[in-house]
Amino acid sequence: MLRVGVIGVGSMGSQHLRVYGDLASRCELVAVAEMDSERRKSLSNRKDWKIFSDYRQMAREADLDAVSVSLPNELHAEAAIECLRNGIDVLVEKPMALSLADARKMIDVAKQENRILMVGHVERFNPAVQFIHKYVADDRLGELYYLSARRLGFYPPRFAGSEGFGVSLDLAIHDIDVMRFIVDHPAKVIHRDRLTKRSAREDYVCVTLQFGGIIGILEASWLSPYKIRQLLINGEKGLAMVDYLAQTVEIVSDYKERPELVGYREFLDFDYEISKPVIRKGEPLKLELNHFLDSVSNRSAPISDGSNGLENLKLVI
Repeated sequence: MLRVGVIGVGSMGSQHLRVYGDLASRCELVAVAEMDSERRKSLSNRKDWKIFSDYRQMAREADLDAVSVSLPNELHAEAAIECLRNGIDVLVEKPMALSLADARKMIDVAKQENRILMVGHVERFNPAVQFIHKYVADDRLGELYYLSARRLGFYPPRFAGSEGFGVSLDLAIHDIDVMRFIVDHPAKVIHRDRLTKRSAREDYVCVTLQFGGIIGILEASWLSPYKIRQLLINGEKGLAMVDYLAQTVEIVSDYKERPELVGYREFLDFDYEISKPVIRKGEPLKLELNHFLDSVSNRSAPISDGSNGLENLKLVI
């Protein structure tokens, strides 16, 4: 049984607490660190956890194998490094840090201490993303032409006053990671547009990426009343539409022009086939934490390690 802890039990950290509880056959949640006194008070009825106000003390005293770090983003690097230096494997929520220097230091310390550093890019574990990753790897779409993603929602009040944090680090980084996961080719930003309306950094971003000869376009917004999480992948053999929320994939293939049609309608009508593969749904965070525990148990590199987190950060900072 792995002894695990959670640092920070806000909106995301509380989900880590819940999921570790669901994984009780694999791990024992023994310690929680939370700076906020009201949150600590809400946890005080849990006699099976030791509750700390200082994560440094927890890292020294709790005898942990692994920990989730889910603090305010500006504290990710500091807390992760403290745990790594105390011999604890770390899963740190995205973004792993707010600077490239801090991200590189985290990676260096993990190597020095021979510890696992995983970055919580949870959409990699979405069953629909796992399916389309294999579908593309098996050459089912043929040569890829472009990818297009939309991740829209409303401004999260918890980020009010976070001067160094905008929609790029909150939302766009998810689709950057998924595109890199699917295409498996180095990416570079060739264009970026931003709007700043409510936050101190940006509330809307439109980014164009280049993966060799493949184009990636992503749109992320904190200004939309609609919550949309969609990805489109177009290749020579068809087009795939991924809905992250529904965990579905729709494949449009074998589309051909109808030569008998003339005039304007020939631009609207074509023959095609649509398939909707059966995907076994699952909670991405649970799948992610299971993978983290596998990495800790087997001493194997996670699919979203520190280097992957750094590459994503380079494209949004």
